[in-house]
Amino acid sequence: MNREVYEKNIKAYKERYNKEYKPIDNNKYNNKLEETKDGNKTIQLEIGNKKLYLHSKYSPIKEAERYYKDFKVKYGTLIICFGFSLSYYIEELHKKINRTDNIIVYEPDKELFDIVMKNIDISHIISNEDIKIIFNLNDIKMGLLGRPVDKKIEIIPIYEKIYEKEIIEFMKEVKRAIDLDLVTVNTKEAYKTEWARNDFGNIENILNSYNIYDFKDIFKDKPIVVVGAGPSLNKNIHLLKEIEGKVCIICAFSAAKALEKQGIKPNFLVTVDSEQYGLEEYEANIPLLYIKEAGKDLLKNHKAEKLFCLSIKEVFLINILDAEEKVSLIPMSGTVASFAAGAARHFGASEIILIGQDFSWTREKAHADGTVHIKTEEYKIYHNQEMEEKDIYGNTVYTNKPFYGFKLWFDEFTASLPDNVKMIQATEGGLPIEGAEIITFREAIDKYCLDKYCDINSILNNAYEKNKLIGEGIEKEKVYENIRLVYDELKDVKKLIEEAVELSKRITKNIKHSTSGLKKNNNLIDRLNKIDRILKDNIKIKALMATYSNDIYTYYTIEETEDEKLNFAIMNEKLYTEIDKILGYIIKISKEEMEYED
Repeated sequence: MNREVYEKNIKAYKERYNKEYKPIDNNKYNNKLEETKDGNKTIQLEIGNKKLYLHSKYSPIKEAERYYKDFKVKYGTLIICFGFSLSYYIEELHKKINRTDNIIVYEPDKELFDIVMKNIDISHIISNEDIKIIFNLNDIKMGLLGRPVDKKIEIIPIYEKIYEKEIIEFMKEVKRAIDLDLVTVNTKEAYKTEWARNDFGNIENILNSYNIYDFKDIFKDKPIVVVGAGPSLNKNIHLLKEIEGKVCIICAFSAAKALEKQGIKPNFLVTVDSEQYGLEEYEANIPLLYIKEAGKDLLKNHKAEKLFCLSIKEVFLINILDAEEKVSLIPMSGTVASFAAGAARHFGASEIILIGQDFSWTREKAHADGTVHIKTEEYKIYHNQEMEEKDIYGNTVYTNKPFYGFKLWFDEFTASLPDNVKMIQATEGGLPIEGAEIITFREAIDKYCLDKYCDINSILNNAYEKNKLIGEGIEKEKVYENIRLVYDELKDVKKLIEEAVELSKRITKNIKHSTSGLKKNNNLIDRLNKIDRILKDNIKIKALMATYSNDIYTYYTIEETEDEKLNFAIMNEKLYTEIDKILGYIIKISKEEMEYED
């Protein structure tokens, strides 16, 4: 081991990933490194009856250079790479990408990486913000989250011969991550304006709600039933009457009418939609779980208790409510089903029992009878984007990428549950959830509910009496004063961005038309950097703009020229123009919702 190199690497690792590097003592590659003709390193491996070198015995650097000689990607590409090896390919790959590109490297062999850490100086790779090194396949989805950019998969050449099975799993996980990410991107694109409006329009509703944070573990070690609107709900909805008032029932808003027809009153309805179907007397009198994106008119007219989930990502709301200590870490993917399941976990459920969660449809039905879903033309188009899958019985059902993405989220959520919490898929149809116990709802009631019945209404009434509404625990005047300050900041930042647009146009013009004028760009770039720092440091403004992040990413999409400096100048101009437009939207929305008259 090269002690000096190792200490340099572990220091870089801690600074980059904010955790200590854990070395492997009995490493199978100890004493396996060989020096190449040009003074670098390689390793000889035994694959079956063959002996293969991980890199060239002569010059691994030139080998990597030849491999990536003609490599090129579009601006804004995310490269997902299988294999770190001894770093030479990653080093060369990074030289070939643009400044707007990123690399995620998945290394399947932690012992191989450990040998690299101890013997080869990779501190500059570890420290590079463009490169992220992971060892867990589940971490791939975090790297993709909410990034509507081009993706490219790279596999280190020799790894194709060594890790055939691992590559198959890798490709499956990348596909899963891309499908799941597509749901996030498309949902954000469809609802971004309504969500931005609700940042301001729901303030009064939030103040008149309880914080779901205060209801943690109210049903600790009890089962909770989560009801969706899938077509299989028709098979077992009647059984809810048997457990009503004895087991907590959390119901998707869209399935409420189906329960009403059965004379069943759930303990909570759940909504995440900015444009929810109409509110009627039945729905209005059932307690509601909601997030910031929920429709403000529905919340305003709701008569029963409302529980608001203040997510850790809602920086703007946390700031204006001064609620850093009241943030909930409820996992969700922006869908009503995921929020309901996450809420059940937050409430302390020992078993999360799902019914009506098909993530698919049959030729006859896309949703259960009596739900609010209406077959409009848009609805038909959405459900005609079909993928054939097998349900829990092996029958062919139909899904699409959004629905399948919801199922993938439940796979991940189930895998994250502690050993003392079970996911029960009692839908009696639809797609299976990995890791969930698949039984009928009748079996779930007999197995998990009968011995754990309790007085649900009494528990909830005590919780309502014990806790205050959000608005009762803070100064409302201060909240509205904070919002006004943010509004004024938005206008100040927009003026700076307008200046940045003009500066970037001048920089582009100088590059296009004058070689002598390039010197003038230095001062312009210095000013742009100052504006960037101001925007970067304003977390409230950045949080409000995050809703429109899909639009911001489009600055990568330009008609490329052969001049890289010109390409970046054009992208900068497009970026600042897009930010200026987004800030204009937010200022207009906040002015309307808060009824400012300036």
